[in-house]
Amino acid sequence: MHDRKHVVYYCISVLILAVLQALLPQSVRMLGTMPQLLPVFVLLIASRMEKEEAMVFGILSGIFFDIVYGRYLGFYGLLYMFFAVGAAMAGPVLLREKKWWPCVVLPPLLFLYCMVESFFARVLALYASKTGTLYAYGYGNHLVTRILPQTLYHLIVLAFMIIPVLWILKKLEPKPMIRYDV
Repeated sequence: MHDRKHVVYYCISVLILAVLQALLPQSVRMLGTMPQLLPVFVLLIASRMEKEEAMVFGILSGIFFDIVYGRYLGFYGLLYMFFAVGAAMAGPVLLREKKWWPCVVLPPLLFLYCMVESFFARVLALYASKTGTLYAYGYGNHLVTRILPQTLYHLIVLAFMIIPVLWILKKLEPKPMIRYDV
C-alpha cells in the first residue's frame, strides 16, 4: 500500500492533468484527434501498483473524468478501473520496479484502451441517438482514422510523461533508515 504522500501526489496529478487537458488549444490536434492525458497517467501509475490499489485509483480517476468531461456517469470510471487492473496484472512484481517496464506493458494496453473506449462510446452514442449504424464508413476506416491516431498520441504523451512521473515516484519513496548498532 502507498502512503499519504503518494495519494496526495495522485490526486493533485489527476486534477492538474484534467485542467491541462481542458486548456489544450485546438492547435495540438493531430490527425483529427486531441491528446488524452489522464488515461496515460492512470495506466502508467497502475502498472506500478497492486491490483486492489489500481482498481481504486482507476475507478476514482475515471469517475472524476466522468464528472468533469463525460456524458455518462460511470463510463470512464469502469473503463479506467478495468484497464488499471489490467496494467497492474500485466507482469510479475519483480519487473514493476524496472524503469523500462511501463514502456513494454503500456503500448498494447493503450491500443486496446483506444479500441474499447471508441467502441463503447459509439455504442452509447448509437443508443442515445437511435441511429442505425455503428461505423458509418466501416471499422477499418474507423481504425485508421480514429483509433491508430489516438494510440499514437497516447504513446507520444507517454514518452513525455514517463520520466518525470517515475522521477517523482522515486522521490516519494521512503528513505532507508540508517541503523547504528552499538
